[in-house]
Amino acid sequence: MMGKRILVILGHPSGNSFCAALAERYTLSAVRAGHEVRQLFLGSMDFDPVLREGYQQVQPLEADLRNAQADILWAEQLTLVYPIWWGGVPALLKGFFDRVFLPGFAFKYRQGKAFPDKLLRGRTAHLLVTMDTPPWYYRWIVCIRSVKPRWNSVASSQPEPSPSGQFSAPAQTGMQPGCAKPKLSPALESVDNAPSFTLGEKDLPMYIGQAAQRSGTTVKSIRHYESIGLLPAASRQGKYRIYDQHSVDLLMFIKCAQQLGFRLKELQSVFAGHQGPQLPWERAHQIIASKKQEIAERIAALSQQHSQLVEFENSLEQSRLDCPLTRT
Repeated sequence: MMGKRILVILGHPSGNSFCAALAERYTLSAVRAGHEVRQLFLGSMDFDPVLREGYQQVQPLEADLRNAQADILWAEQLTLVYPIWWGGVPALLKGFFDRVFLPGFAFKYRQGKAFPDKLLRGRTAHLLVTMDTPPWYYRWIVCIRSVKPRWNSVASSQPEPSPSGQFSAPAQTGMQPGCAKPKLSPALESVDNAPSFTLGEKDLPMYIGQAAQRSGTTVKSIRHYESIGLLPAASRQGKYRIYDQHSVDLLMFIKCAQQLGFRLKELQSVFAGHQGPQLPWERAHQIIASKKQEIAERIAALSQQHSQLVEFENSLEQSRLDCPLTRT
């Protein structure tokens, strides 16, 4: 089977969620199976999820949304990963739909026709959906169709292959049509026949937004660290940087070092020419010893300065007492 162009969209706002782990696993397995994969992590994107004026006025698209539309046009298959919250998709994902799948991009009405043209025809959708509601309760009590959005209005309704090459019904991973019993997607049963995994597996790839979230830094900081050689240049998948747990470990080390008073120039000497998965502990111990000595010297200097200030204060007080002008 020839590889497909797959766009994985994480609709959960958190990069540390179970949905994020599913998206990572899906991506890794799809890449191993020979597919070309891009990812969109909505929680790391910069856009207003509110369609402020509805369809009455044109709301300019932010750069991240323009890029998202380009990725959708590039993709042959969209794989959405999201939880069910309050019986529907997360507000962030719904806002993404509202802002991106616009008239003229996803569909177009023509005069005299009751149904719109499907501008994304030929693409398929694959959903990975999680929920904490028992299946029987969701089926018989809630029983709404939030897991199966109306993709048929903008895309093909033909079945699509999962990354394993098997076929599943379009746009219905997690729930069958009509609130039937939830069913595990074939993509999770046998994606590339990959080995089992545990959450937090260190070889799972991640994009810059997730790396920033996991390390407690920012996307801007990561790009700056790379530009000054403090962080090894990330590998790329298409136009996107790819990071791993080692990258996160380095970022956390840098953050902790800065909080302890290390300057970026000092850290550059630690990581200069560094290669491999292990942190440069020997160099780290050297600059820690140097920093401790520097702090000890500063403490001694400050202590001496404090003593001089006390002495100066006492001399001023004595001068005031000795001054005849202050006597009554």
